[in-house]
Amino acid sequence: MTTANPDDWFPAQVTAVDTSHDLFAATVYSAKEIAVQGDGTVSEKIGGREITAENPAIAVSGGPFAVGDIILVRTARNAGGLLWEAIPLSGGLPFQSYAGWMPGGVAISSDDTWTSLGVPIDLPGAGTYLVKWTAQAEMNLSAIGIAGMVLGRLYDYTASAYVPGSIGVIGNVQVTGRTVFGGGSDSVLYTVTGETRLFLYALRTGSGCTWTTCNAGGVAGGYTNINGYWLLLGP
Repeated sequence: MTTANPDDWFPAQVTAVDTSHDLFAATVYSAKEIAVQGDGTVSEKIGGREITAENPAIAVSGGPFAVGDIILVRTARNAGGLLWEAIPLSGGLPFQSYAGWMPGGVAISSDDTWTSLGVPIDLPGAGTYLVKWTAQAEMNLSAIGIAGMVLGRLYDYTASAYVPGSIGVIGNVQVTGRTVFGGGSDSVLYTVTGETRLFLYALRTGSGCTWTTCNAGGVAGGYTNINGYWLLLGP
């Protein structure tokens, strides 16, 4: 099983195809960023990124794409923000194994110890996936040394190993006697050889900190989920 830096890939839906662009010999695409809903369907993301004819996307793997196709997009390196790179999704849609409320979240009771938040995602078969997680934290300190912090990380239950490169900050607290809420996310490209189950874990840390409260998950009306995007990499 391998990982790679996701470089901020995000899902988008193709809105136009141009086979005779003034600046590019290749076919280029316009698209709009989409959001995954709780039932696994997609819709245009409010305030999301837009790929236009002035800064189009080109297929760096797979293609050609058609209007309505769901693709993954990122900014092309060394292009000054004028070009996007696009790759296909297997089946054309993302899937989501878990999306729900976790009132109060899960209590993190020990320092520097990873705790399962009970949030799973099942990768259905061999392939490369973009896996994104989102979580919230509720934090309160009675004493502080170095700022307290809550981290998130994916755990591969099938392989009994943490997923490299999947650690991200959920929240941090730099005051005492006050409840602070935070939210964070991270993503990773992950290649597996067969059906795989991942879980989201959280950890609290901070030298010299005394924790009054530390909950992670869907706290303060937030939510915790993991989205999976099955990629088609290669020709």
